[in-house]
Amino acid sequence: MTKPTQSEIDNTTQVELEELSEVVDLPVFPERLAPGTLLEGPNGTLQVDAFLDRKAAINLYAATFQDDRKVWLREAGNGAGAERLRHESAVLGPLKSPMFSPIVWRPLIFMPGMGV
Repeated sequence: MTKPTQSEIDNTTQVELEELSEVVDLPVFPERLAPGTLLEGPNGTLQVDAFLDRKAAINLYAATFQDDRKVWLREAGNGAGAERLRHESAVLGPLKSPMFSPIVWRPLIFMPGMGV
């Protein structure tokens, strides 16, 4: 058996790497909402008070409803982030405890009248 040449090794490695590669969807980060932005939703009008954090394609804001209820607004930037927020809402929504702050989510694309 003969020893392979460097060129044969390089070509084999390239083919193996191409077979192992896959397309990766990068998270889509929505632009931050400006403080004072008003959003209409099924629970009333909500005003964004401040941007707090961004993690895993989800923006977190401090917000206030017109009746002075303070909430966290979490904004999803892609399908996986939105699905995660829907799941959290389904799990945490029924819990009525001071340990869990109210969470309001909305889709990435917001148009007046779409809701929160």
